[in-house]
Amino acid sequence: MRHLLIVLDTNEYIFGIGAAKKPSCERLLDLVIEEAEAISVRIVRRIIDEVESNLSEIGRKTFFSFISAVAEIDEDHVVPYVFEHQYEIMGFKPADAFIAAYVQWVEADYLITENRHFLEIGGYDVAAFLAHQSVEKLLKSIYAVKGEKIPRTHYIDELAKRLHLSGQLIDSILELTVDYTFSRYPDVAEHVPYEEYTKEIAEEKVKIAKEVFRSMEQLYQGLLEEK
Repeated sequence: MRHLLIVLDTNEYIFGIGAAKKPSCERLLDLVIEEAEAISVRIVRRIIDEVESNLSEIGRKTFFSFISAVAEIDEDHVVPYVFEHQYEIMGFKPADAFIAAYVQWVEADYLITENRHFLEIGGYDVAAFLAHQSVEKLLKSIYAVKGEKIPRTHYIDELAKRLHLSGQLIDSILELTVDYTFSRYPDVAEHVPYEEYTKEIAEEKVKIAKEVFRSMEQLYQGLLEEK
């Protein structure tokens, strides 16, 4: 079975391990450990340095124990500059461009992030795509927690239907389903993706994703408690 390859951004580690914990980040790291046979993690040195500088000594030990168990480490210099440069041309800040280039270079399935400011750089098509990806990740993680085979599809409305979610929630998720292809492929619409998405559209997509996460909180917590 092919592993799901993910990159976790800095805050996922800081808020999953550090003193100011977020339950969602803690659950994410727990899930990565529990599903180590199905999930592979890559981490670049720059993220390691950022995380290390924001943790206590005990937190750093926990962090290094975690990445030693589940992650493959890459040095910064292996990331092709041409990848990084293309994101800078698109308007990404240097730190964001580097992370985007790294994700592209390792061919990760998902970048799980909270603090990369795609809306601020005008990458509205990217924001819409990541809203879709975050919900897809959430739904597939539920299959993993339940011990069920993770469906190999990007149609998140289908994932929701198979989980027997409420009709209202499925309707919300349906609003994001099209963004997997519409935000990525120029031949799907009349214009290239970045011309189709406005700030208002992107903000609405992100809002829907956040609402889905809030609606799924109780279900997810119940599944974790059952384990």
